[in-house]
Amino acid sequence: MSVETENKLGRAVASNPIMVKANDLLENLAAAVGGKQSIAVRFLLMLMLSSLATLLLLAAILWSNSRENTLTRSLGELRFLSQQIAKQSADAAVQGDAQRIAALKASQNRFNQ
Repeated sequence: MSVETENKLGRAVASNPIMVKANDLLENLAAAVGGKQSIAVRFLLMLMLSSLATLLLLAAILWSNSRENTLTRSLGELRFLSQQIAKQSADAAVQGDAQRIAALKASQNRFNQ
């Protein structure tokens, strides 16, 4: 980088209060990790990559959890329908009522969906 470019960049950084604060923080971090800004920048990059990986894993866990809840709900409904079919088939066999047989067929159709 040329000296002129460095001077322009230095003036741009000095005129922006956010950049001044960021530069101060980088210098403080560099002092804490051994005095080199290159080490501090690597440290910050590793921190950002770790944070991104953590967020991605959290998103995957939340997606998986919602999917498992849906499956658990569906399995609960199937268990209820199977118990209902067993009860209705016993009632239909004992009483032979057309209304009970129709209810049994409706439950069986719903279970098969």
